[in-house]
Amino acid sequence: MLSAEARLLLICARLELDTELRVALDELLQHELDWSRILDAAQDHCIIPLVARHLSHRAGERVPDVARRDLEVRQRQCAMRSLLIGAVQQEVSNEILIPLGAPHVFIKGAALAQRYYGDPALRQYRDIDVLVASSHLASTTLAMMERGYTITNPAWAHFKLHLPAAFCRYVSAVELRSPRGVLVELHRTLDSTGCIFSSTEVLRSAVLHAGPRVSWPVPPTNELFVYLCYHHGRHCWSSLHWCADIEVLAGYSDFKLAEIHRYASRLALGVTVDETLLLAEDLRRLAFGGNLDHARSRFLPECIRALGESLGENEALDGFLDSKSDNPAGEPDFNFPWQISWRYRLRLMLSRWLPDENDVNAMPLPLPLHGLYYLSRPWRVLWIRLKTLAAPLSRTSFDL
Repeated sequence: MLSAEARLLLICARLELDTELRVALDELLQHELDWSRILDAAQDHCIIPLVARHLSHRAGERVPDVARRDLEVRQRQCAMRSLLIGAVQQEVSNEILIPLGAPHVFIKGAALAQRYYGDPALRQYRDIDVLVASSHLASTTLAMMERGYTITNPAWAHFKLHLPAAFCRYVSAVELRSPRGVLVELHRTLDSTGCIFSSTEVLRSAVLHAGPRVSWPVPPTNELFVYLCYHHGRHCWSSLHWCADIEVLAGYSDFKLAEIHRYASRLALGVTVDETLLLAEDLRRLAFGGNLDHARSRFLPECIRALGESLGENEALDGFLDSKSDNPAGEPDFNFPWQISWRYRLRLMLSRWLPDENDVNAMPLPLPLHGLYYLSRPWRVLWIRLKTLAAPLSRTSFDL
């Protein structure tokens, strides 16, 4: 059985409350609640602005003064952080990407908040994600470094050919920290391997979102919804602000479920999208009653476990859900085997023969000669496989 604190967070993890949810929230506020745990968990799950929005309308004097002041402080901090990230995003757009003529699309973050939440301060985000055409990734990275941005990818510290232009060829995203401390991720692909989404298609289908003071290219609603189902599912729905995204987009004017299913099917993400829609239904049912006879969505156990960890309710949740998560898929793009299609497995198998940063580190070559890595890659992979197979044999011989 979920605690009253957990149910309150599940109710508040959405932009709007219908009549049934408002009644349920009013009933929960009659309980003796642990507000310190509620606010700490809301901070962990990036829903402080949503909690403040709903409690300011409903709670009245039922929230203790200490908790109300704490919530106000946290809300101001979130708003200030959102303004900072939005300013950096506008700087990256207007002063770097547009002058370079770099095709790009902003994903998640401030662009998502501005378009779907109506107020950037209502949706917390930690960084800036932008898909950049691979042909312009290196020039964009260099332009940002000239402005004081620093590459923070762990692989960059060990990259022997210390050239950003070379590094940009072999990573799915370049992570840079701005002089003001904001992390910007320049994505070459939307997934880790490039085996799911076509960057070219995503860039081609972008639409322009024109807000009060900003204008950013973003994915169409239906394509963004599929991407969020993939991305948030990859992270096991471990933060409630991701769950809020699904409800918000589902209520948007141009949300078309039939088009979403067609697009998801083409990318072999149909099961992931279906399980996401079931997750939204499960979370709503849990918000009302605090318990389920069974989980309809296979994403639910991990989502609820993450909420329980934030509230310190791990023991209380033991046995709450009979269904157990599948073993990790062991693939870079998916957490569960049931998400993986044969098409993905085939593409992943083929992609493993493409050069990566390890090929460069094994044999650093001048940039114009990097085409040779396509020839050396099969031999390097074969050599690594042989060493891997030989290692157990060596240990066995030694033991004997």
